Amino acid sequence: MDRYAIIGLGRFGCRLAGQLTAANAEIIAIDRDPDIIEQVRDDVTLALRMDSTDARALVAQGINKVDVAVVAMGTEFEAAAMTTAVLKSLGIGRIIARATSSVRGHILRSVGAHEVVYPEDESAIHLARRLVHPHLLDPLQLAPGYSLVQLKAPLSFIGKDLRQLDLRNKYNINVAAIRRESLDDQRHDFCVVPLPDEVISEGDTLIVLGGDSDLQSLPAN
Repeated sequence: MDRYAIIGLGRFGCRLAGQLTAANAEIIAIDRDPDIIEQVRDDVTLALRMDSTDARALVAQGINKVDVAVVAMGTEFEAAAMTTAVLKSLGIGRIIARATSSVRGHILRSVGAHEVVYPEDESAIHLARRLVHPHLLDPLQLAPGYSLVQLKAPLSFIGKDLRQLDLRNKYNINVAAIRRESLDDQRHDFCVVPLPDEVISEGDTLIVLGGDSDLQSLPAN
């Protein structure tokens, strides 16, 4: 399981921390406000009141060893940009920064963010799903607790047919379609309501539907 640092615990940061914690992820939450730190202390792995622009302090707390750092500050753009630059200098492999405009997003990328998210376009819940379950693509909620998602065919599925995989009984999900790239990559073959003897090939994308908790239990590889 990846380790995450969430820096800035406003509404977006707190909600993201809550969603990742619910997925049993290891979370280090950072903010300058002692009251906020006290509020989230029992809900995350580690809650720290500190200056996120202080590289030495970040290293002392092991922030340089996290897999993903999310700069979730909303109103303090200068601090967010400086924090992003510091995280980049520490060699963190994936830095996601929150921005409130495209101009600020461009600046955050220029100082080291690998990815920028915009709160009006992407909720903390959706970001948490992408982080924890990157193999589930573009979820479409059909009803509360039920979604239709695209799943990159895991290695454990390749070479087996749907009857062998028995996904309905094992995971309580249904395969609605399979998208398969052609050999020349010029078009996609789309198999709607595939038959039980349909064999999964490398590069296939399965369109599956089911309960959110069941979908999240599907293997990533």
